[in-house]
Amino acid sequence: MPRSSHLLLVAAAAAALAACRRSTPVAAAPEAAPVPSAAPTPPESPGNRSGEPIDEVRQRSADAEREREARAILEAPIHFGFDLAELDAEARLQLDAKLSVLQRHRDVRLRISGHTDERGADEYNLALGQRRAAAVRRHLVQYGLAEGRLEVVSFGEERPLCTESEESCWRRNRRADFEIIAGVLMGTRS
Repeated sequence: MPRSSHLLLVAAAAAALAACRRSTPVAAAPEAAPVPSAAPTPPESPGNRSGEPIDEVRQRSADAEREREARAILEAPIHFGFDLAELDAEARLQLDAKLSVLQRHRDVRLRISGHTDERGADEYNLALGQRRAAAVRRHLVQYGLAEGRLEVVSFGEERPLCTESEESCWRRNRRADFEIIAGVLMGTRS
């Protein structure tokens, strides 16, 4: 049923309800003029105050969702084994997902920060964190990403996610974190 017919039915129903509530008879509602066949605009709502076409609102919403997904992929940490800077199979899969996003968004640059658990000397942990961040960068560059888009830094044990002295906590702290330092994720539609 065309949108204009829906509007007529709603208007007629509203008039009938109003007539039932009054004690005096109400004249029949005048027939509405036909609505042009231009793109329909949704009623005003918090997400669409400008009266723009619903397709544009939906597209903007889809773009925002793709941006959230891309950001989540890029910013997800990867983890390392105890005293290791080598990438395991899971870390390589995560890096491949990051690589896919980075290839679609060529102006995005990342800072990769290497972290360790609390065990070991400060200097050793700083060096291990650096090796972890460098291993991540090496993997991404090996598969086609320009080295200039990646910056590495080590925080060693200085920025733990968890402070308990137990393996489950140490495992969370042995990681590489990712931060978007330049570029935007919007604008490239998949």
